Amino acid sequence: MKKNVLGLFAIVLAISLSAFNTIHKEKTTGTPFYWYQVSGTSTIGSTLNPSAAVDKPTAMSDLTNCDDQATDNCLFGSTNANLPNNTNIGTPDPEQLIKERP
Repeated sequence: MKKNVLGLFAIVLAISLSAFNTIHKEKTTGTPFYWYQVSGTSTIGSTLNPSAAVDKPTAMSDLTNCDDQATDNCLFGSTNANLPNNTNIGTPDPEQLIKERP
């Protein structure tokens, strides 16, 4: 009887320990975009990074601090490097927006 209890305990312990394995996700930097200043829902001028698309963290640290914008939206990211001035950005994915810094 003791052999059965010990075996059963070993099985329960093995199942319990395997249930708590963590899954490690790779950190991604996001999709690279060409970033444009925006006012309200329209772009202002040409892209801030014309030579190459950059991800959101790079845009936030390198392109502008966005402190002087009059609206909540500060930068808009697009896969198009040649958006015309005053392009309506509509309702973009949050990954494509950088909000004004407080």
